[in-house]
Amino acid sequence: METSRPRQPPSTVGDRLEGASRARILSIIATVALFSEIAPMQYTMVFAAIPQIAPSFPDVGANISWIIIVFLLVGGALTPIMGKMSDLWGKKRLLLVSGAAFAAGTLICALARSWPLFLVGRGVEALGLAAQTVAFGLFRDILPRRYVPVGIGMIAAGSGIGFVGGPLLAGWLLEEHSWRALFWLLLIFVGVTLPLLVLLVPESKLRVHETLDVAGATLLAAGVGFVLVYLSNGATWGWGRITCLAYLIGGLLLLIAFLFVERTTPHPLVDLRLLQDRKVFQPLLIGLFGSIAAGILVYAVPYMMQSPTTKELTATITEQVRQTVPEDTPPTLIQQIRIQLIGDADYALGMTLLEYATHSAVIFGGFTVLAGALTGMWSRRIGLRLPLIAGLVSLTVAAALFSTFTNAWWQYSILSVALGVGLGALLAAPPNLVVEAVPETKQGSSAGMLSVFITLGASLGTAVFAAFQAANPLKFSVSMPGTTTNPIRKIPQAFDASAYHYGMVTASVAAGIGLIIAIIMHQGRTPTTGGADSY
Repeated sequence: METSRPRQPPSTVGDRLEGASRARILSIIATVALFSEIAPMQYTMVFAAIPQIAPSFPDVGANISWIIIVFLLVGGALTPIMGKMSDLWGKKRLLLVSGAAFAAGTLICALARSWPLFLVGRGVEALGLAAQTVAFGLFRDILPRRYVPVGIGMIAAGSGIGFVGGPLLAGWLLEEHSWRALFWLLLIFVGVTLPLLVLLVPESKLRVHETLDVAGATLLAAGVGFVLVYLSNGATWGWGRITCLAYLIGGLLLLIAFLFVERTTPHPLVDLRLLQDRKVFQPLLIGLFGSIAAGILVYAVPYMMQSPTTKELTATITEQVRQTVPEDTPPTLIQQIRIQLIGDADYALGMTLLEYATHSAVIFGGFTVLAGALTGMWSRRIGLRLPLIAGLVSLTVAAALFSTFTNAWWQYSILSVALGVGLGALLAAPPNLVVEAVPETKQGSSAGMLSVFITLGASLGTAVFAAFQAANPLKFSVSMPGTTTNPIRKIPQAFDASAYHYGMVTASVAAGIGLIIAIIMHQGRTPTTGGADSY
């Protein structure tokens, strides 16, 4: 019997917009790419605004990084489910669901006054992370094949526009308003783009008949979450303490259980059989290691540029300490109070968010747009491998230089060019490689697997960098007249240069591993076909 068989790719040829005008095709690409910006836009805006958000939650310390980690963790677990659901019920429909969920989470974040509720909002927002993954499959289903690589490249380029516009908008808003204005702006963005998607974009007619692997998604999210808790808090709790190790051991056991479930369930979240195909597995590994590097860089650079300078920190802390002395202390003694910083903050530029945007974000965002678009276009002529290699070389070099040469704004600006080139190629090439490697009936689930690897990499990078921050805080000592001891204290949300150095070296090594894989891989050496050869 042939019941419950998925539709075969040849029967979907007529569903493509082969006879549509160029204007209609481009309007669909533009609409989907713009809508897919909901995740990258918030990502860059919130990333860049973390130094402004942190004072509203003063007790969380280095765990402020969970603003990003929880978004990536929940999104990484749910995006494959959303990808599978898009294969079952329609890709446009799931795009609309992801947009509605993102809007609900954004509203929660805008109104939240407590840290737990704010994280709940970030978790609900994370469903918007599925938008790009589902959009890749939608383009594969409805666009003429010659437009598929260009469309996917434009989604990557759109991420670059988010990197440009996000910090600029955030900087402009924070000049006059609180950080909550960022979330109100994101809510407006969804309110504008969601109707455009409904009106202009057709639904894919491709459907497959499978079940959802909810158990696998739950085990993956819990396992990765426990490991990330260990990584981000180990320096504070103690790496070897049993209460801390319990998170690591529990997470690893859950991940082992996840692999067992994936081997036994008929329709797994991560198809381990596909992972045996190097045409799929190698792009996934490149996405993983490249995202570790990108996660560290995109998190660290705005923090570095917006951190107060040594002079500003000394003046601020001195004033705060002087305000804590008894009221009957003679003014002459108060003026003799001295602060000595313990550590190095030469990387800090003391910029505002808007200054960071104009000196770095606009530059690397612009080159991300350019590199993403060119990767998609050149792939039709020379394949994806060479643009990907060039991008990973750029990312590796940028991270290595960021670890040493960051004492002036012009250094950040020059290195932002290399960061943008690397990020653009990384965003465009792996999705296209996966599209080339799998049949249409596996497009949603394979794109979901890529999302798992990318979000896992970004989560790991962010958590590891947060661990470096927690282990290397900037400190100060107080010298007061009439005292024989100089107490040493930590400066909240201020970190020694060694934290950033270790983070950037880690990013460079991760990008270098991705580069080695790209050099040795065999796929991507011929012009892309839009998936025509993947049956």
